[in-house]
Amino acid sequence: MDRDYVSGFLPSRELRDCRCGRTNPGAILLQLEQGSAVQPLLQDDAKNTRCEQCLNDAFASWRRRVDGQCDLMDQLTEFELSVLERSDDGNGLPSRCFDAARLKRVRPDAGPLPSATPPPGPVVSAPPTAQPPSAPSTRAPPVDTFSRPQDYAPVPLREDGRLYVRLFMSSACAAELWPGPLQARTGDLLLIPFGAPTMSVTGPCGGLAEVYWGREVTPRVSELFGRNQTLTLQFRPQ
Repeated sequence: MDRDYVSGFLPSRELRDCRCGRTNPGAILLQLEQGSAVQPLLQDDAKNTRCEQCLNDAFASWRRRVDGQCDLMDQLTEFELSVLERSDDGNGLPSRCFDAARLKRVRPDAGPLPSATPPPGPVVSAPPTAQPPSAPSTRAPPVDTFSRPQDYAPVPLREDGRLYVRLFMSSACAAELWPGPLQARTGDLLLIPFGAPTMSVTGPCGGLAEVYWGREVTPRVSELFGRNQTLTLQFRPQ
């Protein structure tokens, strides 16, 4: 698999433009083996085929764009980098491109940016540095150190039309969620009860809460919550 597939292609605008969900080959194979739902699979075959063709074309288009933008990043100022990182274009750019561009500012002898296409042979990379994500306001609540999420919540684990919350905090802590109460640890992806108007989370360490809608790749909300401070989110029907 391409090393930038998860952090770059999945949240990219090229993939969103396909406006279709990927099929699950394992689930289709299981249905065929059990002889169930064969007729619906045949009816959806043309739609699924068009979707896969779109995804293949989107990946090629995304890869060309990423290769060009990553090569030019060392020519951008820090302000321009931060604007790009927050833009829709930035959602499809691997974090390693931003890290390499900033490293070159600190160490001019760091050499050119690494190619987006890995060389032949095994790919070896250093483990990411654990750091809290950027706060949504100018003054962040008191939050203990925790590992920053490296990718978005897995889409196959989610259903359309439902709300999910994923938490990140110190591995030594557990948070409490309402409606519930529910106990959650770092990395847990939890289903919010259907029709719940609000959701609250609190924990002794503080951390980050991501709220996802259905099978959307990126979270609708990403908010920090402080130590022993309750974060409350309201949900309004659209």
